Amino acid sequence: MSPTPLNLDAFEFETVTVNRRGEIIKRQTQTARYFREDLGNGVSLDMVYVPGGSFIMGAPVGERGSSDNAPDGTYNLFGFRAVCVFGE
Repeated sequence: MSPTPLNLDAFEFETVTVNRRGEIIKRQTQTARYFREDLGNGVSLDMVYVPGGSFIMGAPVGERGSSDNAPDGTYNLFGFRAVCVFGE
C-alpha cells in the first residue's frame, strides 16, 4: 500500500560535480519537494522528499585532511522523507 500523497511545495538547488582536484566540472539545477511541519512554539521542520537511489560518500583512506572514520563507499537509499532543518 502506498502512502497518502501529500501536497508538497518545491524549491530549487544547485548540485556540482568535482574532479579529483576538487575543481567543479559540472553544475546542475535540481528541484526537490517538501512540506513544513509546524511543531509549535515557533519551531518548524521542513520535511524533504528523498527518492531512492545510490550515492558515493566519504573520502579515500589516507587522503590528507580526511578522517579514517569516514571511508568512501557506495550507499543505497530506499525512498523516504528526511527531516531537514533550514535556518531562517
